[in-house]
Amino acid sequence: MPLVFAADGTVDLFASLRQIRTVVFDLNSLPNIISDEELDSFKQILRVLIARDFNITLLLENEAYPSEWRNRAEIAVINIPKNEPSLLFRNSVLFSAEIFWVTENSEIQQHLTNQQCLFAYGTLPGEDLSGLHYEHFQDLVELLHPSKQTAILLSDTILQLKNQAPKLPLLVGIGGPEECGHAYFVEALIEELENSDYLIEGIDLTDLLSTEFHMGDYWRSREIQDWTMNELLLPFAEGKRICIESPPEFMRSHETNAYPFFLAPEMILVVWGNTTFLPQIQEITDWSILLELSPKVATARLFGISEEENFDPDFIRKYEENDGRLYQGYLKKFGVENWVEQKVDFNNFQAFRTKS
Repeated sequence: MPLVFAADGTVDLFASLRQIRTVVFDLNSLPNIISDEELDSFKQILRVLIARDFNITLLLENEAYPSEWRNRAEIAVINIPKNEPSLLFRNSVLFSAEIFWVTENSEIQQHLTNQQCLFAYGTLPGEDLSGLHYEHFQDLVELLHPSKQTAILLSDTILQLKNQAPKLPLLVGIGGPEECGHAYFVEALIEELENSDYLIEGIDLTDLLSTEFHMGDYWRSREIQDWTMNELLLPFAEGKRICIESPPEFMRSHETNAYPFFLAPEMILVVWGNTTFLPQIQEITDWSILLELSPKVATARLFGISEEENFDPDFIRKYEENDGRLYQGYLKKFGVENWVEQKVDFNNFQAFRTKS
């Protein structure tokens, strides 16, 4: 059963969309999409979806299609007569939980409805059919957005925790490898959290905490550690109100947050950095998120190399022998992977997803 159902028996569209890995475009029923006027727009949509790690399947009656779609690992083209869609029904893979269809063919729509599969359409089908209606074809780009879906999912989890005790402080910790792109993830998460009635504040610890400082308990200095813990994090966790007009001199070169800085227990505080899950922070963290990257992606981001480039493997080896080794040592030393509440596959900014 491809669709995910909620406890009340209704379709959980959000959970169903998170399963999608392949988008099937029935171009036999969408002739306007590949017309001379719309083809460039459709190509751009395909590029966006591929960048989000979706595979693409195109159904076409003939082989007259743009050459750039040939020999692409992410694009499969199935040639099938537009008047014989039933030939597809024998292929169960096309009607699995990981497939999302875009079609105007009523026979295919009926089969998708019977199989409880997700599909979208631009013209209204019969009343006995299910599916998602889009007003503009570009709406699909917003619908099929793994990173946004993940940010919404995590935001909902955090807000459920906060709703259990609205007047008490809630601290969210986010950690990941050096230069992995914490800020991108945090921005996406906070954007969703701010849709709630709670005030959200953040503290960027990336300049204060690092495996680079592993000889000094992972803090840049004891002075910075004491001030950050004793003036910010611990008082907040204890439910105290905090108002700091300006930081001390030794903090002014580190952009952790804007000043004046105010915290109240009714707020949600998000902190992020490289070695965020040190014991003293772990003890006061209510929800933790670990961003995980492959060695290749972690290397590319650390050294500012294009992640799609097939760069010299020596860079990866050097990363694993130095920064990667120190980071793995930190994770192992504090058992981070064993207790962190949520792990996120962060190899693609456009398609980061939670890991079970």
